[in-house]
Amino acid sequence: MKKIYLKRYDNRRLYNTAQKKYVNLSEINELIKKGYSISVVDQKTGEDITNQVLLQIIYNIAIEHMSKISTSLLHKIIEFENYFYNEFFLKYLENIYGMFNIFLEEKKSENKEGENGWL
Repeated sequence: MKKIYLKRYDNRRLYNTAQKKYVNLSEINELIKKGYSISVVDQKTGEDITNQVLLQIIYNIAIEHMSKISTSLLHKIIEFENYFYNEFFLKYLENIYGMFNIFLEEKKSENKEGENGWL
């Protein structure tokens, strides 16, 4: 996986050091979809802020789909914030990620055998 290094400046703009240009979150999203890995560092502090940028991209994607989540579930997430994120949610995401990887490997295998697939 190719890695792209970005710097965030005081003006909150993100700079792609390889392409020597400023990029926005949707451009970073597209790079990740193409298989690139990113690393983001705050230029002033040197702090690794990769997770913050990735979470912002995920947040922007989630906003498009928020209407599909029930209001009662959103209330429960807020009500049980500490438990939800510390216990349940992280384990849930890890399990979903594992199942998704299995699914992708099966699809890749099917495609190699000549079957029609979406990958």
